[in-house]
Amino acid sequence: MRRDTVLATVLVLATFATRSLFVGPVETFFELLGVSNWPIYVEWRDAYSALHRPLQAGVLRDEWLDERLAGALRNTTHRDEALRGLVRREGAGVFTLPLLSQSFCEMLAEELAHYAAWQHGAMSPPNEMNDYGVVLSELGLGALMEALREHVLRPLAVALYARTDVDDTGSDNEAAAARAAAEAGAAACCDEHHAFTVRYAADEQPGLDMHHDDSDVTLNVCISATGRASAVDAQLERASRTEGSPIGSSLSFCGVVGHVDHRRFRFTLEHRVGVAVLHLGAQRHGVHDIVAGTRQNLIMWGRVRHSSRRTANGARLHPAELPPDERCLSWTHDGDYVRYRELPLEGVRRAKKREQMRQLLEAVHGMTDAQLEYLPAHHRPIMRMLRDLDSSQRDHPAGGPSMQQSE
Repeated sequence: MRRDTVLATVLVLATFATRSLFVGPVETFFELLGVSNWPIYVEWRDAYSALHRPLQAGVLRDEWLDERLAGALRNTTHRDEALRGLVRREGAGVFTLPLLSQSFCEMLAEELAHYAAWQHGAMSPPNEMNDYGVVLSELGLGALMEALREHVLRPLAVALYARTDVDDTGSDNEAAAARAAAEAGAAACCDEHHAFTVRYAADEQPGLDMHHDDSDVTLNVCISATGRASAVDAQLERASRTEGSPIGSSLSFCGVVGHVDHRRFRFTLEHRVGVAVLHLGAQRHGVHDIVAGTRQNLIMWGRVRHSSRRTANGARLHPAELPPDERCLSWTHDGDYVRYRELPLEGVRRAKKREQMRQLLEAVHGMTDAQLEYLPAHHRPIMRMLRDLDSSQRDHPAGGPSMQQSE
């Protein structure tokens, strides 16, 4: 009897060891118990396992920050002054500062590549504007982003947007930025956030059209960059290029949405790895195209809870708006874009798609249930949903501005 027990134990252990080589010890254990379909086990099994586990611990380590920023944040007695002494004021409401260490940028870039491989490249877009990137909570980095918001973004917002003694306060640019910061409550930011990464590449999404963010304050930090700008964009970049930073990583700023200077050009900045750009969400900006290489950025949209001041892309222009600078026009959001410039190829493609969708909705809107029955069975639910949705929108229009007045 004892011999049979020993043999059975050896057999079980051998089976466990062999199976563990292929699926792992925990998975094998649940399989042997016959409970591999338990919801709690399935949730654990399908969860993402980080390449760098400390990132999922929710602790923002000092060594992950630039040492100068970490030192300023530790200065509890004169922290606001220390932070203001660290940042560079690029223009009204726009600042740059060293934020992340080189080692952290490399670690995060590795983590993003690991996650993309785990997802086999099939990742949901991080927002409505960017096609490539990921929401960082999907990697289990939600707690880390909360720590970044509380310990970095919030102190910076207080130090930089609560000031009244900034330079050139009498200028129109400064006045617009000051009003926008006050309206958004930027100095009280941020109670909430949306943290994600974006990736730009010549063969994917090379840049981003002019827009403003769904945020009160935006923190944008480059984590990797090897690129080359298009010929037109390169001319703009060279005018403000920083020694040692790669061509193809620039960001242009215009005015503040709802103000007379909304579509007037301000300046162009070039991203550098580890360096953050801090700006108001209402500031119009756009990403220059690159024709070679890639760039990845970590972006945090900071928001004041229950804020009603954020304005969607498509908001009305100021009635006395200054004539737009061509560099500040948005083919995505400006209905009057074609009065000044020809649509780029991507704009033409999107315009055709919108027209096709409009024609489809027109056709679907007039269809009866009897006519829908002539469609293939797998098309009927979708067409019925589109018809009902279109009818609802016609009965309850959004009441938004016309395209000729859109952002």
